[in-house]
Amino acid sequence: MHMGGLAGLFSTDRRGGSCTSGTRTTQSTRAALTMWAAGLTAVYLKGALARALARVDQLPLSGQLTAAEYEALEDAERLETSAAVERTAADLDRAAPEAARDDAERIRRERLATESALAATEGAAATIEAEHHEVAARDARAVAAEAARKRRSAQTEAKPQRSPSKGRSGKKKRET
Repeated sequence: MHMGGLAGLFSTDRRGGSCTSGTRTTQSTRAALTMWAAGLTAVYLKGALARALARVDQLPLSGQLTAAEYEALEDAERLETSAAVERTAADLDRAAPEAARDDAERIRRERLATESALAATEGAAATIEAEHHEVAARDARAVAAEAARKRRSAQTEAKPQRSPSKGRSGKKKRET
C-alpha cells in the first residue's frame, strides 16, 4: 500500500475557498508520509501555494514558470539537505575506524596495566612465601643442630668411663 502526500490550502477570508497542490510525494507507510510532511519548509509551502493557485485559476505561462521556480527551489533545498545528511554520514564513517582504534588502544593499555599489576602482586606474594620458607628452613636447621648436639651429648654420657691410666687393652701404660 502506498500513501500519497499533497499540500491542502484553505482560505482564511470569508470566501472559504480551498485548493490542493496535487500529489507531491508517494510514500510506502503512514510514518514515512508523516516524516515527509514534517520536513516541509516555508519555501516548499510557498511553492505549493503557487502550484495550487495555478491549478485553480489555470494561471498563464508566467504563473507556471513561477511554480516551476518554486519547485526548483524546493528540489534544491531537498538536495542540499540530502547532501548535508550524506556528508554527516560520511564524516561518521571516517570517524568510526579512528574511534574503534582509540578504543582498542585504550583497552590494550588497560589490559597491560592489569597484567602488570597482577604480575607485581604475584611477585610480592611469591617473595613473601619464599621468605616464610627461608625462616622455616632456618628454624628447622636450628632444631636439627640442637637435636644433633643433644644426641652427641647423650651418647657421650652413655659410654662407660675408662680409667685414665689404662689404655685400650686394659693394661697400664708405661711411663717413659
